[in-house]
Amino acid sequence: MTDATSSIMTHPTAAELLEAVMEWLAESQPTRQGRDAYLALVARNALATVLRELQQGPAMVSGSANRLSDLLNMQAEPAELRDMLIEQIRTGKIAANNPALLVHLAAETKARLAIDQPKYKPAP
Repeated sequence: MTDATSSIMTHPTAAELLEAVMEWLAESQPTRQGRDAYLALVARNALATVLRELQQGPAMVSGSANRLSDLLNMQAEPAELRDMLIEQIRTGKIAANNPALLVHLAAETKARLAIDQPKYKPAP
């Protein structure tokens, strides 16, 4: 166990459990064939996405909430801020070409891609 909380825990963390299952799937992959091999690979990729979500998700949500608080000039829960942004764009209170909005959307896209598709490299 490597993270700070695991030193006081008596059982594996969620991340450690995911890593163990991913490792087992990788090690057992050569014995699989056809559809089973494909499904094991899909499962391993899904678990890797869940692991990245656990590791990077809180920082993504926090960064998003901070940017939205600044953009909307208000404090609220992240989901409320997102809904308010949608409403303000819909009603024209925030223009689609607002520089702060564009910065926020680019940061959101980059953070989401880091979790969902970490190998993705945008075209220059």
